[in-house]
Amino acid sequence: MSSISTIGLGNMVSVLADRALAGDNAVEIIGRDPAKAKELAAALGSATVRPRTPEATARGKVAIRNQKLPVPSHRGRGASA
Repeated sequence: MSSISTIGLGNMVSVLADRALAGDNAVEIIGRDPAKAKELAAALGSATVRPRTPEATARGKVAIRNQKLPVPSHRGRGASA
């Protein structure tokens, strides 16, 4: 089992998170709108929800994000998109 973080609440995240959960992976949903994030998690059945803040860092081993979002610095090292 892997842990996967998704940043965003759109259709693509919904489909990818659903497939990840079907593969017995832990899924974390990070989004700006807490109500929509909770709604998506409820629809998926088994996902962790965290609000998206400037300080939020994906905790999963794999992170799925929109290419337009900036890549945050992780553990003091910058990452490039």
